Amino acid sequence: MAKKFFKFIIGGGLTTCFNILLIFLLIDRWGWNTPVLHNLANVISIELSVLFSFFLYRLWIWTEGNWEFKEIFLKQLPLFHLAAGSVVIARIVFLFPLLDYGSIDPKINTLAGGLFGAVLNYIMNDFWVFKGDKNNQQAELFDSEERGIS
Repeated sequence: MAKKFFKFIIGGGLTTCFNILLIFLLIDRWGWNTPVLHNLANVISIELSVLFSFFLYRLWIWTEGNWEFKEIFLKQLPLFHLAAGSVVIARIVFLFPLLDYGSIDPKINTLAGGLFGAVLNYIMNDFWVFKGDKNNQQAELFDSEERGIS
């Protein structure tokens, strides 16, 4: 589990770099220099970064299980979006007001929110989004043991 979580943190760092690169390209290179275009650039870069992280995690961390189109695009990808959105809402509604009430420095508040978000995201991905992968892997292991295959 520690190795998987370490990969998850590295994947999060790569996703952050990808997000920053997209913002740079859209705003600085393509000249999206109005408030509306800045917001549009943020929306586009966030969504593309969510997709990037989903496929990075699916190809590098949660690799086992079903690779059928229906499983990935109609089940796991929507669940991944829900998990990511839930974490953002939890940070905004619960964590930030709590830390703000405690007069925590905004930089520390943001750092705590990022750490909280990373842990919560990992838990939701491991136990909810990619849960079927573990069930499939355990079933495949059980089937191969029954047939005497190791």
